[in-house]
Order: sequence, then C-alpha cells, then structure tokens
Amino acid sequence: IMQKINLKLFHRARPTTSQKMLLGGLFIGVWCIGISFVSNLAFPDSHYNFLGKKDQQRLAIDKPISQQFVAQENGLSEVKFHIGNINLWPGEAIRFELRDATCEKTLATDSWTALQAKPLIYTRFSFPPIPDSKDQTYCAYITYTSSYNRKSSDAPHINTGTGEQFKDRTYTEVLKNKVHIGETLQMRPAYSSGHFLSDFWRLVERMSQYKPDFIKGAPLLVLMVSVFVGSLGLCLWIIFAKEKGSPE
Repeated sequence: IMQKINLKLFHRARPTTSQKMLLGGLFIGVWCIGISFVSNLAFPDSHYNFLGKKDQQRLAIDKPISQQFVAQENGLSEVKFHIGNINLWPGEAIRFELRDATCEKTLATDSWTALQAKPLIYTRFSFPPIPDSKDQTYCAYITYTSSYNRKSSDAPHINTGTGEQFKDRTYTEVLKNKVHIGETLQMRPAYSSGHFLSDFWRLVERMSQYKPDFIKGAPLLVLMVSVFVGSLGLCLWIIFAKEKGSPE
C-alpha cells in the first residue's frame, strides 16, 4: 500500500504536458532575451552625465538636429538618445546618420520605426564598429520623417541638458541654422570591439570591479557559466523527461 502511495505522489509530482510547454516557452523567451543582450553588447561613454538643468528639443518633420561629439574610445558602434513621446505611426521613422566632423559626409545610418518596441530609456542607433574612432570628431544627425500632419505636441522630442559641464557643447537646428550654445542633446556614444568574446570579457571585468578578490575575473566567469549551464540543463531535463507509467 505504501509503495502504491509513493508511486502516486511521485507520478503527480511529475510536470504535465502543459506545464512542460509553459516551461519551454519561458526558456525560449529567456534565451531570446539573452541572445539579444549579447548581440547588442556595447559599453556607453562615461563622460556623458546629465545632472544639470534639463529641457526638451522638439523634432519637427524633416527638420534635422545635429551635434558634434568626440569619441573617447576605439570601436564606436552605437549612439543612444533620450527621446521622449516616441509614439510613431506606421510609415514614420526617426533616422539617424553618423557623419564626419563637418556634418557633410554620411558614415553610417540607422532608423527607429513604428514596428520597434518603445525603448525603456534610450533609443539605440547601431552600426558596425569603427576600429580607429578614438579622439575623432563625429556628427550625430537626427531627422524625424512622417507623411502625417501631426500636431507639434504629438511629435517626439529629444531631452537636452545644460550646465557648467556642457559649456563647450552645442547642438544645431540645421534648417534654421540655430545653434544652441552651452547645451547638449541627451546622447551617449557606446563602444564595441565587434567580437563577442572580447566584449563579454570586458563585461566580466566591469562586473568584477566591486567584487571580492576571490570572485573577480576568471572565477566570476566560471560562476556565471556554471549557473547558466546548470539552469539550461535543468530546464531541458524537465522538458524532455519521460513521464513514468501509471501505477497499477
């Protein structure tokens, strides 16, 4: 009798097919998030801290905004902007161009469209890493395109910053030729080597900064890999484990 009770309890403890499907869907979702994270791994420029007075620059249709900046590292691969009210309609886009120091020659482009999920903080514009970007001047060029006659209050805007730390920075409303001196768009360049292993190791080193010595660098990497592989193995074992036959 006790053996039959134990078999029943063990059988009921096994996950059902629906539970396995739910776990499989969760596993696939986490896996996709992880792949997206590592494939877009870039390290933001720490020289941009927006702690002063803040304002907003409205993006008018087909009226670009530009700002020059100096890359602090090699491997410039992304420029992020703090864009608000980014409720794009089908056919609308915010087009980004990375241009040379004169703002004339386009070096790379990217766009944000209505099909993309609304960003939590920064809107990211990515492009292939530029290996020799350190100390080079670039021009960030942003244009809002739309075929609709939307109210200006409905249009997206870029947050801006002013303060002592931005006294040498400017941004320009291009068609108006209006230069905002001592102000900056809330933007943040980011850098990547273009090689996953190199960028992942840099991430590990950053995570190691405030850890005890015994868990810095390689030990931290081993711990992270062990947790990931262990979780992966457990999920796969639960999903593909065969159910025991019903007790007689």
